[in-house]
Amino acid sequence: MKFFEEWFLTRLKELGWPKSEGILTRKQYITERAFVEMLQDVIRIALALGSRLPDSAKAVAITYIGVGESTSQDDVEGWIDALAMSGEEKVSALSDVRPKWLRFVALALQDKSGNVFHRVWSGSEDKFEMKEAFAGNLVKSGIALSLIAMGWALRYPEEAQAALCALSDEERARLLEDRALMLSMFGGAIGGAEQAVSELSETNYQKWEQMAQTSVALFSQAQGLPDFNDRLTWI
Repeated sequence: MKFFEEWFLTRLKELGWPKSEGILTRKQYITERAFVEMLQDVIRIALALGSRLPDSAKAVAITYIGVGESTSQDDVEGWIDALAMSGEEKVSALSDVRPKWLRFVALALQDKSGNVFHRVWSGSEDKFEMKEAFAGNLVKSGIALSLIAMGWALRYPEEAQAALCALSDEERARLLEDRALMLSMFGGAIGGAEQAVSELSETNYQKWEQMAQTSVALFSQAQGLPDFNDRLTWI
């Protein structure tokens, strides 16, 4: 199992998935909405990899491109360039979407005339059996988006780091509530909570960098990763 597949599976279990249903035949399933919520975390891990851990990101990239005897570093860099271009298309097409990292949780779709457009993936309550989810388009689409985010971050590291600092509306609301409650206990003002959350968001990327670093270390220890600068480790 490759890096992002392993991350998906691990994160699913942490969030209490899959669920089971059925009486005689128990089936494990995940909803599309739960998968997309988890994908938001994976996208930020991918952005952290590309922007803060470029060597690890290139190592992960090598495992996805189908390396052959003639595959070179230039081939890997070219593949990353293509990913970055796809990422830049999403960034431009969804310029009104905030936070910025959410633009990478967007599917490229076509209208009836064949015109391509991007739409943020919100997910539904549709259920997918686990085997179907990992063998079908659900997880494959998530991996494709994660690779695009990682490739874009490799080419635009400063922009990616800035994007990682942003909190989702849900995260910001939850933090504001927690900080406001804490300050009220000590006679603080709501404005103090807003300032505290703003200061926290400025270093939010560090959390994702640490998670990415830990994930890569654990994966490398368990399954190994190639070294971009050592062609002999690629196959």
